[in-house]
Amino acid sequence: MKVPVIIINWNGYQDTLECLNSVLKTEDVDFIIYLIDNGSENDEGNRLTTEFELEHRIIVWQFSENLGFAKANNVVLKELIQSNHNYVALLNNDTIVDPQWLVQMLQTADEMNAQMISAKLLNYFNQNQIDNLGHQMLNTGEIIPIAHQEDSSQYDQPIINFGSCAGATLYSANMLKTIGIFDPFFSTGYEDAELGARAILAGYRSALSPAAIVYHKMGRSVKKVFSQEYALMIQSAIWYTYFKLMPLGVIIASLPFILLKQLMLSLINIVFGRWYYLSIQWKAIHVTFTKHRKLILSGRKNFFNSVDTISSLQILSKQRFFLLFDIKRFYRIFIRRKKSALDQYGGE
Repeated sequence: MKVPVIIINWNGYQDTLECLNSVLKTEDVDFIIYLIDNGSENDEGNRLTTEFELEHRIIVWQFSENLGFAKANNVVLKELIQSNHNYVALLNNDTIVDPQWLVQMLQTADEMNAQMISAKLLNYFNQNQIDNLGHQMLNTGEIIPIAHQEDSSQYDQPIINFGSCAGATLYSANMLKTIGIFDPFFSTGYEDAELGARAILAGYRSALSPAAIVYHKMGRSVKKVFSQEYALMIQSAIWYTYFKLMPLGVIIASLPFILLKQLMLSLINIVFGRWYYLSIQWKAIHVTFTKHRKLILSGRKNFFNSVDTISSLQILSKQRFFLLFDIKRFYRIFIRRKKSALDQYGGE
């Protein structure tokens, strides 16, 4: 069977052309590209349809409005996972792929007996720098990228991670049939973290394919949507995912660390006068336990009624202690004065 590759375009015509031309050079795998125009402006959907009308490996779908990343992918995923495909690949339109990217991911899936495969995402603008190697989970609830901004010469062997970045991933179709596709709670951002956590808790395996090289134009997509509302949504999504999916034993064991971190964050934001960050931190908590409380409870009930999860001890063993990561983050932001995403795209 051909491997379907889903690519979403939204007001990114030139990036999408470059991405598609690289994917069309993919070697050693039969594939079919589902190119989705997500309600773009400037007639981009029709322009892409015309550009690739003679290319039999590309099917263009046009949506009349922007459904967001999660819902747009879900429209296609619902159809594909009912077919006989073994895997489905997702790829950001602001990426460029190595010709061996897909065959390497398939080989890793087989060798590692994994149902989620992460590409080695590198910075398009600085190819000596890692963007993302899949996800890891801190014991304070956040699901974050592995090795972000580290040296790209590292990680040349497969590693087990806590889910994959949907910017360049391979999912088992059977896994998606069993646990479901992206949660409709999400629009654009953190949907892959929730899906990965849901799969890990259901006993599936996720791994990095280090030879599956994909170059990502870091920040290109998020700049289009980043705002204070977006930052608040992402923070709320972290809490939504955690309290929807984590067993009670995990929550109880992690609660002291969660409270400690929130106290530390509050103190740092007050001492350094970061009132913008402090506001988002506590608004997210408020929104989660007021506006989203019923959604969390119903989602939690549905998840635990439909999936036999691994034990709380197994989940805790997969989490990383938060302090080492946050010390590094503190050093990067406050000592080296590296800008956070809020500074780069949102601003105060």
